[in-house]
Amino acid sequence: MTNINAALNGMSFTPTTGFTGAATLQISTNDLSHTGTGGPKTTTNTVQVTVNPVNLAPVIGLSAAADSYRVGSAAINVDSTATVTGIPNFAGGTMTVKFSANGTPQDILSFRYQGTAAGQIAYSGNQVYYAGS
Repeated sequence: MTNINAALNGMSFTPTTGFTGAATLQISTNDLSHTGTGGPKTTTNTVQVTVNPVNLAPVIGLSAAADSYRVGSAAINVDSTATVTGIPNFAGGTMTVKFSANGTPQDILSFRYQGTAAGQIAYSGNQVYYAGS
């Protein structure tokens, strides 16, 4: 009995990477008829575990290539393959995009308005919105 209690005391639960939500652990014990009469005696207990999401920092993916712009030319895409990953829900989050070097008040950084359907980018005033699926 001491060994069983020691094993239970050291038991741990590690969910699958990325899992969040409710999990149920079930522990069944069987004495294999080693105590008393009447055959094996069993008992089953369950433990509810709530796995909360970790507040991870988002990861921004940008291509390694640098773009060139010639004064007076048409606007260019800064990075058409940019991604934001690492967070399951960005609702209520913010993203700040700014010139980190050599920007002037005349420079314009803009987003292309796609629409308000799932997977599209829209904006209103200084707010940019993404309509997730």
